[in-house]
Amino acid sequence: SMKTFEKISETFQRRYGPPADKKFINEQMGMAASATWNTNRGEVWIILVPVTADTAFVNFGFVPK
Repeated sequence: SMKTFEKISETFQRRYGPPADKKFINEQMGMAASATWNTNRGEVWIILVPVTADTAFVNFGFVPK
């Protein structure tokens, strides 16, 4: 899941530039991460959320202005 998060983040970074905010958190349940990019049209975001110590899910989206 972290590799997927990084690949999508790299794709977004090529398109939107460096993220406005990027965080990695080592929680008891596992690794969590988030990144956001501010664009003229709104905010692009991606998150990595731990489900168990060994699994996580990645979600991304866009919030228009």
